[in-house]
Amino acid sequence: MLNEIYKTLIEHQGEPITNAQNKPSENKAEIDRAFDEKIGKKFGVKFGVNEKMVLLLLSETPTMTAAEIAERTGLSKRGVEKHIKKFRDMGIISRIGSDKGGHWIVNAE
Repeated sequence: MLNEIYKTLIEHQGEPITNAQNKPSENKAEIDRAFDEKIGKKFGVKFGVNEKMVLLLLSETPTMTAAEIAERTGLSKRGVEKHIKKFRDMGIISRIGSDKGGHWIVNAE
């Protein structure tokens, strides 16, 4: 959890503070690589790091809830819900089934 807080502070405060365990640029590069491998650049839209994290989690675990994604990423639940709505409106993801028993499909795969 501290790494998520550190990462958020770095993204919003500017210059990174040196951290022996984890450098923010490595996290971003890792997320970018995983995103390009799984989802690619199919939609012709640039996604931010937070959007990429949400899409990657939905593609890896389609039954995840907004609250679970928020917990894993360090984003707020409302922020995750806004990303999901944006993706639905763009046709990037779709929901199959009910709110409780359904799952997400990332249309890029």
